[in-house]
Amino acid sequence: MSSEPTGKDLVLTRTAIERATQHERLLYGELVGDLRAARGMTQATLAERSAVTARTIRNIEKGAVAPQAEKLIRLFVALDVDLDGTMYSAEVQAYVAMLAPLIRDIDPEHRLAAVADLIPALSRAVAAHPRSN
Repeated sequence: MSSEPTGKDLVLTRTAIERATQHERLLYGELVGDLRAARGMTQATLAERSAVTARTIRNIEKGAVAPQAEKLIRLFVALDVDLDGTMYSAEVQAYVAMLAPLIRDIDPEHRLAAVADLIPALSRAVAAHPRSN
């Protein structure tokens, strides 16, 4: 039984990325690809936004290199991941990051009402699929 972390075990904060082992940095790299794809963003667009070359992004996403912490941080910032916020797991942060652009596209005067409409659906999901510890 391996004690190596999985992508779901990662925490997305600057400090966690800076202290990450080589294996963890490889997992963060996989997450970069997942988040980029979930946003429908190309590697070229991410390269422009992060100042990391598209070739390096390709290598990071396919696990060919364990990226430097500084590059991972730039990539996550370009993907609108809040690295200075709460200590959610990488998996939860990924879902939050997917929702953020949608919420941002709602007229600011209507965001609260729109999010309030979502809370009952999320509450039903929690009741139907409770977390097993």
